Amino acid sequence: DWLAEHDGGGKSLELINPGISNKHGQNWAASTVEEGTPGTVNSVFNADAAPMILNVRHSPIVPQSSSGVHITVRLVDEQKTGLAADLFYRPDPAEDYLTAPLLDDGTHGDGLAGDGLFGLSIPAFPDGTVVEFYIRARDTQGHSRIYPAVAVQEDARRANLLYQVDDSLADDSLPFFRIIMTKAERDYFLSMVKNSTGRFSDARMNATFISRMSGKQEIRYLADIRNRGNGSRWKTPNNFRVDFPSDTPWHGVEKINLNAQYPHIQLLGSALCQQAGLLVSRSRLVRVRLNGADSAVAGYPMYGTYAYNDVVSSDFAGFHNLGPVNIYRTVRTGSMEADFAYLGEDPEPYRQVYFKETNAAENDWRDLIQLCQLLTETPEEEFVASVSASL
Repeated sequence: DWLAEHDGGGKSLELINPGISNKHGQNWAASTVEEGTPGTVNSVFNADAAPMILNVRHSPIVPQSSSGVHITVRLVDEQKTGLAADLFYRPDPAEDYLTAPLLDDGTHGDGLAGDGLFGLSIPAFPDGTVVEFYIRARDTQGHSRIYPAVAVQEDARRANLLYQVDDSLADDSLPFFRIIMTKAERDYFLSMVKNSTGRFSDARMNATFISRMSGKQEIRYLADIRNRGNGSRWKTPNNFRVDFPSDTPWHGVEKINLNAQYPHIQLLGSALCQQAGLLVSRSRLVRVRLNGADSAVAGYPMYGTYAYNDVVSSDFAGFHNLGPVNIYRTVRTGSMEADFAYLGEDPEPYRQVYFKETNAAENDWRDLIQLCQLLTETPEEEFVASVSASL
């Protein structure tokens, strides 16, 4: 469960400390009162807040069992001295965390002493080990913050940063994506997508996403992974929907689809549509590993690959330079289909199979309704002229 009181809960999103950068989510919080405090001091104002924990990184991105891992983090605070950071880490599925101080003394891969960059190296772990870790920072006044500060339930942390030790060599012939979960979440996810009802769930798992494209590796922590598809989500292996945090998009997008069924046909269809000058999701063949395991069928219908497809959303509008347009996603249900039938002027029937991916807050469905009316209510002899006039 994820809760944000300022996202439809009646609270306003307020800046905590205007004395430091407002570019980071950790310097914002939901107001303590309904509807915020317009015209007065923010209800969450604090001129001496806990240090912000930024730019957490581990390296190498894909460590081997023969090497340790170096972790760095940058602390940002209204104070420049007296800051401290601790690393908590454990090999999955161990219960207890190991703890060590991150140092800013210029001798732990942390740049210059006192520059706000803290670092530490931790020992190597065996091949295949998934390692969880998180950071705690504090200042001289005892104000402290934990990152990531999400999904803490029943005195247990449910969403940490992750990496996996892997001694295997990745195939260089295609883009290569790694999805890393804890064993508990991976097992829960795989059990869910194989269950007759669970496979239709959109429940999301916490994961680290690592990509290698054109020889360059990139990492995104705290990615959301879920099953996706309509007619294909019950297939084995399953499809993946990957959502990235909005402050750390991947290649300019916040979400991608990884489809397991007939990726070669999706690639061909995308290429043909692009050659015809049509707006279409780009499709590429990629290799995908979940905790190091390759589930792709070697022969038909996957040929060892997944189709990495753009999600039709505001990201799609952006890279096609469409401007502030309305984009709708359609689905099939047991009784209805998005067949552009005119269903009257009330938008409610359209909401059953059409979903607004952009400008949803405006709740304006007139363009879709007018399109459906044009396509299904226009007399045949007037159709070409009417459609041409509407372009």
